[in-house]
Amino acid sequence: MKQSNFTLGFIITLLSSLSFGFICFLGSIFLSLGNLNQSIIVGTAVSALLCFTSLGAARLKRTKKKFRSFRVLEILLLILFTGLTTVFTWFIFPHYFVVNEQSEIIQNKLNASLTESKNIFSTYENYANSRQNDYKTVLESVLLRHEIGTESEDYIEYGFDLDGTSMDIQIQSKMTMMNLELFPSSYGELKKDDLKWIEEYQQIVKNWEKKPLGIIDVIKNIEKKANSSRKKLVAISGYRSIKEPEPDTDILVSPISKDVKKYFTTKRAPTLFSLFLSVFLYSMMLLSWFTSKREINGSRTASYEVVL
Repeated sequence: MKQSNFTLGFIITLLSSLSFGFICFLGSIFLSLGNLNQSIIVGTAVSALLCFTSLGAARLKRTKKKFRSFRVLEILLLILFTGLTTVFTWFIFPHYFVVNEQSEIIQNKLNASLTESKNIFSTYENYANSRQNDYKTVLESVLLRHEIGTESEDYIEYGFDLDGTSMDIQIQSKMTMMNLELFPSSYGELKKDDLKWIEEYQQIVKNWEKKPLGIIDVIKNIEKKANSSRKKLVAISGYRSIKEPEPDTDILVSPISKDVKKYFTTKRAPTLFSLFLSVFLYSMMLLSWFTSKREINGSRTASYEVVL
């Protein structure tokens, strides 16, 4: 029966190169802030190059044909394999671990941004209620001045009807209209939707280790979603009652200041763990070469290699 060429060393080399490539894929995802196609190409290319050079060297070591020529090619492949591993280890392989090493800082900044996004509703509600209280005070002052016979023109300018219902009812009607304008049904829907995505993002940030790629969606979309909500709140707050002074709405459009993109897009020196892991995977990818026996008769495996 013909023996299989898939030795244990071959399987370990293949799995190790795939693992190395997958870690490079994760690093590329972080570095490019979610460019999936580019990251797939990077991960696949890394795995293919390392697998081809390491297994190619092992194959050349076992052959009995053109011994000297194949020996030179074997050495060249080993040099190329080592060079590629070194380059990948320095530039792309460690980036996933570099970012994760700063996970606590990133989580704190993202949670601060999410809290800021959540608090915009309480801020708006305080702002809207303050406007209503101030305007009601103005209306009551206008009514008081009218009753004592001074500045009756203001009474007309603020929309009071001399022949209408009681003054208290007219004030209450104006305040009800103002409340409906500042808190329309769209406000309730906006608040409900925002609190939903904010809660989802908080869970992703909290469980980063379980879903590392989800953090990219948070980073890419949090500012866009938050600013979209701010614009809608500013639009709602644009309503003005009769002769109401222009309020200060700067607090509603303040940008999110917790930018964490730099932690993902900035390359840094490899961590000790990434270097250790790279060396370990390097040795595992060379296992097939180490266990291949160099014989003139072309024996394909060493006496201690397991043939599957």
